[in-house]
Amino acid sequence: MSTAPFEHYDWHGLHYLRRPAERTGAPVLHFTHATGFHASTYGPLLARVPRTLDVHAVDLRGHGGSHAMGDVSAFDSWQCYVDDLLGWLDARPEPVLLAGHSVGGTVSLLATAARPELVAGLLLLEPVIPPWTMRAPVALAQALGQMHRHPLAVGAARRKNDFTDASEALERYEGRGAFSTWPRPFLEGYVERAFIPRPEGGVRLACDPEWESRSFALTPRNPLRDVGGVRCPVTLMVGEVGSTCGPASCRELVRKVPQTRVVRVPGASHFLPMERSDGVLRELVRLAREARAQ
Repeated sequence: MSTAPFEHYDWHGLHYLRRPAERTGAPVLHFTHATGFHASTYGPLLARVPRTLDVHAVDLRGHGGSHAMGDVSAFDSWQCYVDDLLGWLDARPEPVLLAGHSVGGTVSLLATAARPELVAGLLLLEPVIPPWTMRAPVALAQALGQMHRHPLAVGAARRKNDFTDASEALERYEGRGAFSTWPRPFLEGYVERAFIPRPEGGVRLACDPEWESRSFALTPRNPLRDVGGVRCPVTLMVGEVGSTCGPASCRELVRKVPQTRVVRVPGASHFLPMERSDGVLRELVRLAREARAQ
């Protein structure tokens, strides 16, 4: 997959993609990816965003082109992700649209709660929001230092890290595991920038399995605690299969942020941005229109 529509830039050590709008001064969209991925993974989606929006998409610290920012010894919460986004938001001259998938959705929600005046609209794609029934067990596991035993953390820690080249990885991933429902352009977008060269030859994952595993282990137990001040329009899109934002979490978000529109996507999994990109684009356009009308 070519990333020709995109520019690349560095912001305080974080790597960004940018797809400029057709005119200067257009509304800005910031997109944040899921754990273990990077911005280019979503290239097939972001390239289709209307040119009326100026699209920016970050590689979270420890991921993709921002891998050098990933000091696992200092990684103790998702707040580092939130702080990076807040720094970028604080530097913008006008409020922006935020969108994010999985951890990217949760981070976008937390940043909106912290700076509601800087966000014009919020699109949450399968954000990680544990139900209230899981918060005490998660808190206990984290207090006891046992969250590394979480199945996602265990799986990430065991990921194959070294390959001869990206082509070998593409062949290994296609049609398997988490990638089994992905259209090939999304998988190609992931593989294209998922690796960095090894000094001894071959390539390794830019997002080190240890960083990815720790990111899963640090899932915040209650990201809805302080969201009551969110004022912008919010769209929450969730899948039916293996969702990280179940019915109880959806209801709680609507109770705390009543302007939230919940869109349940039949047949979709946690990877709905890849599986249902047309629907995501429709909701993004609708949200941008609603934000402009505010």
